[in-house]
Amino acid sequence: MTAARSRVIWTTYLAGTLLAVGSLVAPVAAASPTTVPPSTDEGAAAPAIVVEEQLFSDQAVLEGATFKVGGTGWPADTLIQLELCGAEARSGTSDCASDAAQVVASNARGTFEGRLALVIPPSPCPCVVRALSQTTTDTAFAPIEIPGAPTSHAGDGDVTAPALRRLEASNVELSGSDNLRTWMGASPQRVFMFELKNTGSVAVTNATVTMTAGPSDNPTGFVTPVKIERMEVGQTRKISVPIEFPNLSYGEQTVRATLNGTSMPTAFAATTTTHPWLLIIIPIVLVLQLLLLLVRNALRRRLHDAEVVPAAVDSSVPADDSLICVVEFTEADPNATPNVQHRTQVVRSINEVHQMVLNALKVDEQGQPVAVDGPERVINTITVLADADARVGASHHACDVLCTWIEGTYASSSHPSARSLTLRRHNSGTSTNASAASGLGMVPLSVLVRAPHVRAVA
Repeated sequence: MTAARSRVIWTTYLAGTLLAVGSLVAPVAAASPTTVPPSTDEGAAAPAIVVEEQLFSDQAVLEGATFKVGGTGWPADTLIQLELCGAEARSGTSDCASDAAQVVASNARGTFEGRLALVIPPSPCPCVVRALSQTTTDTAFAPIEIPGAPTSHAGDGDVTAPALRRLEASNVELSGSDNLRTWMGASPQRVFMFELKNTGSVAVTNATVTMTAGPSDNPTGFVTPVKIERMEVGQTRKISVPIEFPNLSYGEQTVRATLNGTSMPTAFAATTTTHPWLLIIIPIVLVLQLLLLLVRNALRRRLHDAEVVPAAVDSSVPADDSLICVVEFTEADPNATPNVQHRTQVVRSINEVHQMVLNALKVDEQGQPVAVDGPERVINTITVLADADARVGASHHACDVLCTWIEGTYASSSHPSARSLTLRRHNSGTSTNASAASGLGMVPLSVLVRAPHVRAVA
């Protein structure tokens, strides 16, 4: 592959990776905490309670007696506080026997049953049973007759306005934002902040704020309630509550709060958002990385296939007549003068060249010494020729195979006259003396000579 094409591939790959990461890891501003009103189900039935047992006839029955209270239309799986109150609970908790209160839970159908102790409330009757939701502003009342309890009627002395116990919540927010730990899925940390003001007519004591936290559609996580110290009329107080949402929290999270201990419960809430960004981005980046690698490899293969690839050399055994060799050798001839004659022989068979080399070395195919009939012969030069117009490729391959075999055979021979042959390949079309003498007009491919002649030929 050319250097220019490699640069094109790598530039495309790196640009794609940076673009994918940059678009995903762009700074994301944390959503500002938002105060939201408590959720209500307008289509649901209104919560209600009923006193199912009123069997009290005299003061003797009052001590240790209990009665049964049932409820319907409440939110499912909700904690509900039952209290016995005087003065129809017009002044809120100050009219109720909070020490004898009971907490019950509604079932999946929004109903419940509970028992409440029969006591004398702090305010005179008319008396009621008050039911307060621990998580919402839902409230319900049911009248009850309490034997022996003081009763106040219209016209009994001066009529005064009932005491109003009221706390108003404002500036409600969830402060804080995500960090690196949160992006990795750790628990998001926030601070639930709000300001209370006593807007009633009397001081408020023993008020509490109950809270739940979690996803906005169902914030059911427990948060330790906060007790509000005595607040005088007109007094304000800022409250901060640390909030810890569950690990791997995603999207909008809400804290819902209910203020109890006043004439009427007060509900308020705030929301925030959180996202484990790194747990989202890292898998996406890895998938994009894999896709870019696949695209890069496909592009590389396509460019590689488009290049001109040399034809593969046939590794099969060359044909016996795929080249022509001119062998120059010296041969002992006792009948001639001088006794050693220089001869040249044109050989058209690779197998015949093999046999001439083995006879000169007096070895067999396995390299073992053998007796050879005929005159003593020493090969000096082997010139490999090819027809310039036909079978040049096959001749080149046959030449390589022959040269490798001859060099290996000479090098491994222990014959005294054996010398390793040195290959000298000629790529030009210039004819050597050997080819000219043969009268074949061939192109020399290789010349192999014995070591003493290397310098002269080179």
